[in-house]
Amino acid sequence: MKLYCDDCQKVFPVQGEHTGNQTACPHCGREFEIPEEHFSPGVVIGDFLIEKPLSKGGMGEVFVARQLSLDRQVALKVLQEKFTQDKEYVESLFNEARAAAKVNHPNIVQAYAVGEEDGVYYFAMELIRGRTFKEILKEEQVIEPLRALQVIRQISGALEAAWNEQKLVHQD
Repeated sequence: MKLYCDDCQKVFPVQGEHTGNQTACPHCGREFEIPEEHFSPGVVIGDFLIEKPLSKGGMGEVFVARQLSLDRQVALKVLQEKFTQDKEYVESLFNEARAAAKVNHPNIVQAYAVGEEDGVYYFAMELIRGRTFKEILKEEQVIEPLRALQVIRQISGALEAAWNEQKLVHQD
Protein backbone atom coordinates (compact mmCIF):
# COMPACT_ATOMS: atom_id res chain seq x y z
CA MET A 1 0.00 0.00 0.00
CA LYS A 2 1.14 3.52 -0.80
CA LEU A 3 -0.10 6.70 0.86
CA TYR A 4 0.00 10.35 -0.16
CA CYS A 5 1.18 13.08 2.19
CA ASP A 6 -0.66 16.36 1.64
CA ASP A 7 1.96 18.24 3.66
CA CYS A 8 4.98 17.45 1.46
CA GLN A 9 3.06 16.14 -1.59
CA LYS A 10 5.03 12.88 -1.68
CA VAL A 11 3.94 9.27 -2.10
CA PHE A 12 5.41 6.69 0.25
CA PRO A 13 5.00 2.96 0.78
CA VAL A 14 3.61 1.63 4.05
CA GLN A 15 5.72 -1.18 5.40
CA GLY A 16 3.90 -4.12 6.97
CA GLU A 17 0.43 -2.73 6.25
CA HIS A 18 -0.96 -3.00 9.77
CA THR A 19 -4.33 -1.38 9.17
CA GLY A 20 -5.49 0.96 11.89
CA ASN A 21 -1.93 1.55 13.16
CA GLN A 22 0.05 4.75 12.82
CA THR A 23 2.82 5.44 10.35
CA ALA A 24 4.86 8.52 9.55
CA CYS A 25 5.72 10.08 6.22
CA PRO A 26 9.42 9.34 5.70
CA HIS A 27 9.84 12.68 3.92
CA CYS A 28 8.35 15.14 6.42
CA GLY A 29 7.42 13.10 9.50
CA ARG A 30 3.64 13.74 9.40
CA GLU A 31 1.73 11.04 11.28
CA PHE A 32 -0.91 8.98 9.44
CA GLU A 33 -3.33 6.27 10.43
CA ILE A 34 -3.01 3.34 8.05
CA PRO A 35 -6.42 2.96 6.35
CA GLU A 36 -8.62 -0.01 7.20
CA GLU A 37 -9.40 -0.60 3.51
CA HIS A 38 -6.91 -0.99 0.69
CA PHE A 39 -8.96 1.47 -1.39
CA SER A 40 -9.55 4.24 1.14
CA PRO A 41 -9.08 7.97 0.60
CA GLY A 42 -5.37 8.77 0.73
CA VAL A 43 -4.29 5.46 -0.81
CA VAL A 44 -2.30 5.69 -4.07
CA ILE A 45 -2.63 3.16 -6.88
CA GLY A 46 -0.24 3.75 -9.75
CA ASP A 47 -0.39 7.49 -10.41
CA PHE A 48 -3.82 7.87 -8.81
CA LEU A 49 -4.75 9.14 -5.34
CA ILE A 50 -8.13 7.81 -4.18
CA GLU A 51 -10.38 10.62 -2.96
CA LYS A 52 -13.78 8.92 -2.44
CA PRO A 53 -15.89 5.97 -3.57
CA LEU A 54 -18.23 6.60 -6.50
CA SER A 55 -19.99 3.33 -7.36
CA LYS A 56 -19.71 -0.42 -7.23
CA GLY A 57 -20.49 -2.86 -10.02
CA GLY A 58 -20.31 -6.57 -10.64
CA MET A 59 -16.66 -6.54 -11.69
CA GLY A 60 -15.14 -3.62 -9.85
CA GLU A 61 -15.44 -0.51 -7.77
CA VAL A 62 -15.14 3.03 -9.11
CA PHE A 63 -13.56 5.87 -7.17
CA VAL A 64 -13.08 9.57 -7.67
CA ALA A 65 -9.31 9.88 -7.76
CA ARG A 66 -6.68 12.46 -8.63
CA GLN A 67 -4.06 11.71 -11.25
CA LEU A 68 -1.00 13.05 -9.45
CA SER A 69 1.22 13.63 -12.49
CA LEU A 70 -1.38 15.76 -14.30
CA ASP A 71 -3.28 17.06 -11.24
CA ARG A 72 -6.72 16.16 -12.59
CA GLN A 73 -9.68 14.28 -11.23
CA VAL A 74 -10.52 10.95 -12.83
CA ALA A 75 -12.83 8.01 -12.37
CA LEU A 76 -10.68 5.06 -11.29
CA LYS A 77 -12.15 1.59 -11.77
CA VAL A 78 -10.45 -1.08 -9.66
CA LEU A 79 -11.04 -4.77 -10.33
CA GLN A 80 -12.46 -6.55 -7.29
CA GLU A 81 -9.86 -8.67 -5.50
CA LYS A 82 -11.85 -11.88 -6.07
CA PHE A 83 -11.33 -11.45 -9.84
CA THR A 84 -7.63 -10.56 -9.88
CA GLN A 85 -6.53 -14.19 -10.29
CA ASP A 86 -9.00 -14.79 -13.14
CA LYS A 87 -7.25 -14.10 -16.45
CA GLU A 88 -10.58 -13.49 -18.24
CA TYR A 89 -11.64 -10.70 -15.87
CA VAL A 90 -8.22 -9.06 -16.00
CA GLU A 91 -8.22 -9.21 -19.82
CA SER A 92 -11.77 -7.86 -19.87
CA LEU A 93 -10.72 -4.80 -17.86
CA PHE A 94 -7.74 -4.15 -20.14
CA ASN A 95 -9.85 -4.70 -23.26
CA GLU A 96 -12.51 -2.28 -21.98
CA ALA A 97 -9.85 0.39 -21.44
CA ARG A 98 -8.18 -0.17 -24.80
CA ALA A 99 -11.53 -0.12 -26.61
CA ALA A 100 -12.54 3.15 -24.95
CA ALA A 101 -9.17 4.66 -25.85
CA LYS A 102 -9.73 3.92 -29.55
CA VAL A 103 -13.10 5.65 -29.83
CA ASN A 104 -13.49 9.41 -29.87
CA HIS A 105 -16.98 10.77 -29.28
CA PRO A 106 -18.44 13.45 -26.96
CA ASN A 107 -20.71 10.87 -25.29
CA ILE A 108 -17.99 8.29 -24.63
CA VAL A 109 -15.60 8.78 -21.73
CA GLN A 110 -11.94 9.16 -22.55
CA ALA A 111 -9.61 6.45 -21.31
CA TYR A 112 -6.51 7.77 -19.53
CA ALA A 113 -4.62 4.74 -18.25
CA VAL A 114 -4.87 1.05 -17.49
CA GLY A 115 -2.45 -0.97 -15.45
CA GLU A 116 -1.53 -3.17 -12.52
CA GLU A 117 0.33 -2.40 -9.33
CA ASP A 118 0.97 -4.93 -6.57
CA GLY A 119 -1.84 -7.17 -7.84
CA VAL A 120 -4.33 -4.31 -8.13
CA TYR A 121 -5.74 -3.89 -11.64
CA TYR A 122 -7.13 -0.47 -12.54
CA PHE A 123 -8.57 1.59 -15.38
CA ALA A 124 -8.52 5.40 -15.15
CA MET A 125 -10.97 7.36 -17.26
CA GLU A 126 -12.59 10.74 -17.65
CA LEU A 127 -14.74 11.74 -14.67
CA ILE A 128 -18.18 12.93 -15.73
CA ARG A 129 -19.83 15.31 -13.28
CA GLY A 130 -23.54 15.60 -12.74
CA ARG A 131 -26.47 13.31 -12.20
CA THR A 132 -26.87 9.95 -13.86
CA PHE A 133 -29.85 9.28 -16.10
CA LYS A 134 -31.00 6.77 -13.49
CA GLU A 135 -31.02 9.55 -10.85
CA ILE A 136 -32.91 11.88 -13.18
CA LEU A 137 -35.55 9.22 -13.88
CA LYS A 138 -35.95 8.46 -10.19
CA GLU A 139 -36.42 12.14 -9.37
CA GLU A 140 -38.58 13.20 -12.32
CA GLN A 141 -40.45 9.91 -12.87
CA VAL A 142 -41.37 10.88 -16.45
CA ILE A 143 -39.13 12.35 -19.13
CA GLU A 144 -40.68 14.69 -21.66
CA PRO A 145 -40.66 13.17 -25.18
CA LEU A 146 -38.35 15.80 -26.72
CA ARG A 147 -35.83 15.40 -23.90
CA ALA A 148 -36.04 11.60 -24.19
CA LEU A 149 -35.40 11.92 -27.92
CA GLN A 150 -32.28 14.04 -27.24
CA VAL A 151 -30.94 11.41 -24.86
CA ILE A 152 -31.69 8.60 -27.31
CA ARG A 153 -29.87 10.51 -30.08
CA GLN A 154 -26.81 10.99 -27.86
CA ILE A 155 -26.72 7.33 -26.88
CA SER A 156 -27.28 6.10 -30.42
CA GLY A 157 -24.56 8.47 -31.69
CA ALA A 158 -22.10 7.04 -29.18
CA LEU A 159 -23.07 3.47 -30.08
CA GLU A 160 -22.74 4.27 -33.77
CA ALA A 161 -19.26 5.75 -33.24
CA ALA A 162 -18.18 2.70 -31.23
CA TRP A 163 -19.38 0.39 -34.00
CA ASN A 164 -18.05 2.43 -36.93
CA GLU A 165 -14.64 3.10 -35.39
CA GLN A 166 -13.92 -0.21 -33.64
CA LYS A 167 -16.81 -2.63 -34.33
CA LEU A 168 -17.63 -2.47 -30.61
CA VAL A 169 -20.97 -3.46 -29.10
CA HIS A 170 -21.86 -2.08 -25.66
CA GLN A 171 -22.52 -4.99 -23.31
CA ASP A 172 -24.70 -3.13 -20.80
